[in-house]
Amino acid sequence: MKIPKIITALSLCCGLAAVGGAATPEGVISNGGSRPNIILVLADDLGWMDTTVNGSQYYETPNMERLSRQGVRFTNAYTANSMCSPTRASIMTGLYPDRLKLTQPGCHLPETPNDGKALPTGPAWSKTGVVQCARKLDLEQYTIAEALKDGGYDTIFLGKWHLGSDSKYWPDHQGFDINLGGRGDPAPPGGYFNTNKNHLLPKAPKGTHYDDLLSDCAIQYMEKRKDDTDPFFMCLWYYGVHSPWQAKKALVEKYRAKKDPRGVQDCPTMGGMIETLDTGLGLVLDALDANGLTDNTIVIFFSDNGGCEYGVADRTSATNNDPLRGGKGTNWEGGVRVPMLVRWPGKIKPGTVSDEMVCSIDFYPTLLSLAGGIAPQRGKVLDGVDLVPLLTGSTSALERDMLYWHLPHLGRVYAHEGANSAVRKGSWKLYRYYYDGPNGTDRYALFNLRDDLGERNDLAERMPEKVAELSAVLDAQLERNGAVIPLKNQNYNPLAVRKPLGLPPARWGKKRLD
Repeated sequence: MKIPKIITALSLCCGLAAVGGAATPEGVISNGGSRPNIILVLADDLGWMDTTVNGSQYYETPNMERLSRQGVRFTNAYTANSMCSPTRASIMTGLYPDRLKLTQPGCHLPETPNDGKALPTGPAWSKTGVVQCARKLDLEQYTIAEALKDGGYDTIFLGKWHLGSDSKYWPDHQGFDINLGGRGDPAPPGGYFNTNKNHLLPKAPKGTHYDDLLSDCAIQYMEKRKDDTDPFFMCLWYYGVHSPWQAKKALVEKYRAKKDPRGVQDCPTMGGMIETLDTGLGLVLDALDANGLTDNTIVIFFSDNGGCEYGVADRTSATNNDPLRGGKGTNWEGGVRVPMLVRWPGKIKPGTVSDEMVCSIDFYPTLLSLAGGIAPQRGKVLDGVDLVPLLTGSTSALERDMLYWHLPHLGRVYAHEGANSAVRKGSWKLYRYYYDGPNGTDRYALFNLRDDLGERNDLAERMPEKVAELSAVLDAQLERNGAVIPLKNQNYNPLAVRKPLGLPPARWGKKRLD
């Protein structure tokens, strides 16, 4: 696919001269021009089963397969939250979202002064009161972009930011030299084919697809960098495949003519959206080859949360995360387990598969290590761990045996999914549903993912000792992070009913609309 050239050399290079040749700060292991470029490609709402590398037989993702063959595929990669803004904040800070009091995707809304305040009241259908959440990434946070920039990297952001509605919280105030498109928008403003609605992107011909435009911007940036010895850090954060459900007509027709042999994924529009995303990834990889940048560039592909099963497109669910349970907006595996691919020529053995648990909080320490050993800012707390030994094969296991998730909010997506926290240790995963048990006590659900990937067989009643063990781990983590625990709702009425958003998952109810 040919994307028209729409950015002049002047418009992209005007911001580069002032940032090149930054002094190497104390704490940096300088490798001169050999320090690798880093490209972090982030998809939006792309589920673990939305790619062929993890088993989809309906969508087509040849470039994700290409990246997987050339590097490492993680089978147990997780986001720190099942929704976009919190996960994006975890990437930028290396912190669990509950530390930031940013546990909902409200960063397109005006900021509030009550970040992390638990209220004793809420809607009558909810057993928990409202928890007020931060709506921006605080400028006091020392982001990974700031750390890399201070370490001598040129930095560029392209695409969806969604970490603050006010321009003072946008990428150019969070460590990025260049910001193309990064605002507070939760979705592509104006829809996927109306790029001129975003004033931070170059003007493009009418009907240009947002993700095509972002790919083109990234390609042209790389063309300007092919002879530059200074390393760069690029965040290419696509809008796809977040709603609105829109795709190129030819691609929709292509997938309309397909049938999933598994019989679970059947949304032609989503098929077209995923193919556009995958094609953009391929164009970026091609550009690295064409400009001689491949051997000195690390490419990371990730998604900000699981697939959006509750969305409705083509009179069906937007996607289906089967065999994983749940999706975006839940702590179930379908909401937090995502595709992750990493390529590092000469360092990562091609075709590697890792089953180790990794998370979005790990990018911060890992990128510092990849950049030559940049030291974190003094006093900077990091929840993530350095994955470089895992990437290079010097170790097959991390010194961490648990991950956890905290959703202290009302059931945003499915009416039966109330506020809850979850922890995974080894193959065990425990859920705590606040005030959802007998007489208003907490309810627990326990699953062994090794034997029950779909989380169907609740073992909580049969294994109270394991519940107690994992509950103690969860308690310690919540306390350590200062997590906001929801309060019991004084307005709760057991007769009140809330209708879920969109469609329920296929296996919990009727899928196709009649």
